[in-house]
Amino acid sequence: PSDKDAFYNRGLAYAALEKHDRAIEDYDRSLRLGLPEATTFHSRGLSHAAMGRHDKAIEDYDDAIHLEPTNPIFYIDRADSWVARNQRERAIDDYSQAIRLDPKDAATWNSRCWERAILGQLDQALADCEESLRLKPDAAYTLDSRGLVHLKAGRFDAALADYEAALKLDPEMVGALYGRGIARLRKGDKEGGEADIATAIKLQAEMAKYGVTP
Repeated sequence: PSDKDAFYNRGLAYAALEKHDRAIEDYDRSLRLGLPEATTFHSRGLSHAAMGRHDKAIEDYDDAIHLEPTNPIFYIDRADSWVARNQRERAIDDYSQAIRLDPKDAATWNSRCWERAILGQLDQALADCEESLRLKPDAAYTLDSRGLVHLKAGRFDAALADYEAALKLDPEMVGALYGRGIARLRKGDKEGGEADIATAIKLQAEMAKYGVTP
């Protein structure tokens, strides 16, 4: 290729094949030709993130945001890299910015719910999960998140109800199985709780064989 669009498109093709080193080489070439574009920085950031290079990914997302500050996807992907670096407060800031730009994206409300729940910001987390479910009712991943909020708040009946609802939608959701196990144990159901946790651990082990890990 001899122009930046051709290099960019070939980079996308390499990324789709999970050949991220080669994708990054083409994104580099594209960025050297003509004016840099936000989408190219973003795509290169995604490839760095896929390879676990979250510092470099964040640098690329920074550049993408500088060029195109109203694109919520850039903030969401930067937030995901902050999470990978265990910088959850910064992730919450980026999810918040994405929500301001696109308040109807249920998945981002759920992501912020989850991170707030992990940090113990339970009232705020619950409000986020409720909004996510208002936008997208019966979303298993958000029911799982709200289950965690209730579990951490000691509302075991509510947690159990959410995990049950999530598992009706996705019977092999590992996190919901594990959470339901904990909720059952907290309610005194030792046999049921231990069975759920054992099933969750088994499913996780089976998924790990296929390259699927938390």
